Amino acid sequence: MARRRRPMRRPLRGPMRRPLRRGMVRRQRRIFRRQRRMIRRSRRFIFGSVIILALANSRHNYKFHQEDVARIEGYYGRPAEDLTETELIQAMRKLGINHLDIDDHENDKITDDIGEEY
Repeated sequence: MARRRRPMRRPLRGPMRRPLRRGMVRRQRRIFRRQRRMIRRSRRFIFGSVIILALANSRHNYKFHQEDVARIEGYYGRPAEDLTETELIQAMRKLGINHLDIDDHENDKITDDIGEEY
């Protein structure tokens, strides 16, 4: 009995992608690491019915009502801690949200938890 030859498989057709250059891959890794660090350093403090956002790479802390934080998160579709300061300010302007003043007790609690280097 004669053996049949298997038909050759054609390569899958799809979008042609060229391989990333080594420098581009390193750049993407650096950006991803920086984003991951920022996310880790950002914190959310809850004091009763208000939330204080301590964002990474920001000198300011922002205090909001919980409903306002929910509106900001809905506007961007991601947690408020993951936003940069410029994104937070843009959302505040777009949605008409004003931040509240932080009193000394809350400020002391934040510096105790995070530390002065923040």
